[in-house]
Amino acid sequence: MRYAVNYIKNTFHPLSVPEDVNLESGQMVLVKTEKGEEALKVFLVNSQISQIWEQSGKKPEVLEFLRTLSQRDMQTLDDIKQEEVTAFFKCQALIKQHKLNMNLVQCRFTFDKRKVTFYYTSPERVDFRALLKDLTQTFHRVRIDLRHIGVRDETSLLEGAGVCGKPFCCSSFLRKFAAINLKLAKDQGMPVAPGKISGTCGRLLCCLTYEHQNYVDGSIKPTTTVNTYTDDTNIDIRQLEDDRNSSTGNV
Repeated sequence: MRYAVNYIKNTFHPLSVPEDVNLESGQMVLVKTEKGEEALKVFLVNSQISQIWEQSGKKPEVLEFLRTLSQRDMQTLDDIKQEEVTAFFKCQALIKQHKLNMNLVQCRFTFDKRKVTFYYTSPERVDFRALLKDLTQTFHRVRIDLRHIGVRDETSLLEGAGVCGKPFCCSSFLRKFAAINLKLAKDQGMPVAPGKISGTCGRLLCCLTYEHQNYVDGSIKPTTTVNTYTDDTNIDIRQLEDDRNSSTGNV
């Protein structure tokens, strides 16, 4: 495999491209997926990675290459993004009308506009049958998918930069969220303060797991004291724990 695309949750899928077609890294191509036709960015695959894929029993699904995007296709893609904004606010208005406890995060159309996916978060299970009925009447001949995601997935979709100044781990390379608790911070001598150890999503930083084992093994000694944050009267520790309702990657 010479090419791949980043399709779902930081997972690269090999791309089936005819031998007579040459693509450049970063080029936009049209790909056939389980959701329909989607415009994705192509990446060149290292020969060693390609060999590992061929020998692995867990090789990601191979996606079918349809064509490169023309200037007209790029204009269509821009129009779709505008339609996504319009659809977002229409859905948001219907959610408010039905008084549902849902926080709409994002709306995405496939390139062929046969399917629209609405991503939302909610602290409880939501009965959205009435909402779905109204959405079906609003968006004709379009398959509608309402996808409940966790707050970590919300941050992953919206993207951004963490306190380290680099792109969020969840939107750049993490595929699954590991279980994280306050013990990880204490073992590393970090202050148990929300502003120090929580991310934009409001949950504990994913990077707390990266070097934890080194501290446990004793190869690294904590350089700070624990529990330096004293005003904890209004801290809900449960909100800092790992979000167990967060999905495992299929967003």
